[in-house]
Parts: sequence; C-alpha cells; structure tokens
Amino acid sequence: MAPMVAVHRTDAKKSGKHERCGAADGAVTVYDKSVEASVEDQLGVAGRIDLNPASAKKLGLNPPFTVDCTWEWV
Repeated sequence: MAPMVAVHRTDAKKSGKHERCGAADGAVTVYDKSVEASVEDQLGVAGRIDLNPASAKKLGLNPPFTVDCTWEWV
C-alpha cells in the first residue's frame, strides 16, 4: 500500500495549483520523520489531514492517534 492522505477541498485550493484529489503530492512531517504521500481523498474538516495506514506506519504512528504535523505541497 502506498502512502496517501486526505485533505479538505479548501486546503487543496489554497495551494493555487492542486485542486483535485489524486493530482498532487505532499510531504507530511511528524516529529523528526517525514513521508511523501499522494492526495487521494477529501476530508470534511479544514485544517486537518487524514493519513492512510501506510503513511502512519512510515511515520511510526499506531492508530488511534491525533498528532500535530506539518504539511507541504511538493
């Protein structure tokens, strides 16, 4: 399974060039670990992202979890 995330539609539009799911990649950083993930779904809450199990595993996270992270379009 590949690392993927879900973002809110308005957060995707804020970037100016990433308006559709599956059309962009981003980097998620939690603590000192980062992973590049494709945006494959929309989330109902602005200002948050949702990680799939592959993303969580690469970041060393075990569900359930809520952690602060940074998100950057790449």
